[in-house]
Amino acid sequence: MYCTEYPGPIYRGLMLSENQAAWPQQPESIRSRQLLSLENEIRVLRSRMEQLFIEQQSFIADDVLEVSMMLDLKINEYMRLTNKKPPL
Repeated sequence: MYCTEYPGPIYRGLMLSENQAAWPQQPESIRSRQLLSLENEIRVLRSRMEQLFIEQQSFIADDVLEVSMMLDLKINEYMRLTNKKPPL
């Protein structure tokens, strides 16, 4: 039985099915883990840049530019990883 308010039991990063079989919730490949990590870093940097802009009221404030440049690097790294073809 499935209930939308109850996400199901999770044990050590694995979601357990009702018949006790385990489905991995974590990505299986190193590349997938890298992408997830980069996505999280991008989210954090973007949020930080937005906060700094609200505080500084300027896109050219040193703090905003510094975070913006770090964000650019992470986005470029993410794009490089997503454009690579996986080995066959």
